[in-house]
Amino acid sequence: MRLFLTSVFLIMTNIGLLAQTIEHHIVFEISSRSELDSLSKIISIDKVVDNQVWAYANNEELAQFKLVKQKFEFCEPEASKATYAMATTIAQMADWNRYPTYNVYDSMMRQYATTFPNICQLTELVTLESGRQLLALKISSQVSQTTTNKPEIFCSANIHGNECVCMVTTLRLCDYLLNNQSDLFVKRLLDSTEIWILPLVNPDGMYQNDNNTIDGATRYNVNSYDLNRNFPYINGTSKKVRQLETQAMMDFYAAHHFSLALCIHAGDECFNYPWDTWSRLTAD
Repeated sequence: MRLFLTSVFLIMTNIGLLAQTIEHHIVFEISSRSELDSLSKIISIDKVVDNQVWAYANNEELAQFKLVKQKFEFCEPEASKATYAMATTIAQMADWNRYPTYNVYDSMMRQYATTFPNICQLTELVTLESGRQLLALKISSQVSQTTTNKPEIFCSANIHGNECVCMVTTLRLCDYLLNNQSDLFVKRLLDSTEIWILPLVNPDGMYQNDNNTIDGATRYNVNSYDLNRNFPYINGTSKKVRQLETQAMMDFYAAHHFSLALCIHAGDECFNYPWDTWSRLTAD
């Protein structure tokens, strides 16, 4: 009887988790690019080709979208057609032709800090309910000093969980900087700046199914929120329920004074000016 109840509990728990990660993939047409201004405030735009738009939405966003846009189709994400080679050990990442499991990623980040203590420190921004963490590396000479005159640079990736190549790219950047200290350009960077790298902002989205595969990775986090659209507007208004990942990033920003920040995405070619909340023309 106890075994039966335990099995039922596990089944119900898994159903509950699946219910939290609903992500609809839709495609529709627009009459003009200006139409995207209002629609992008409702749903998460993925890419635009001519007058055709691919986008993401959770249940709430889809309901709002239906009120203003009646004609659309559900579609299958392109990533669902792919297969992924996973590295189950750090050694298998040597050629950078695999995606690391979450545990390998975690181990690599910690090993960098242990192997290069003079120029590398690890910071844990937050631990999510899944047990996964947002991890950042500080890479710089005099890394143990908390106050220097060096400008701070911040590079983050994978705020969208299904843009997995960004995590590997920034993880490889960490590896390159740490293993090429003798290179004159790298040395100048480490001597003159503090470089912070956070390769995985949305671990629950990237490892949606489990820690051993990125198959089924989602754009949104486990609560069906697009973290890239979860920050407050510049005018002070809030954007939906603040997620743990978002708040951790905001707290991290507040604790630093970054001179340059990069948030690396994948999928389509795009350049965003601050503040892209506004639709008016940019200064140039």
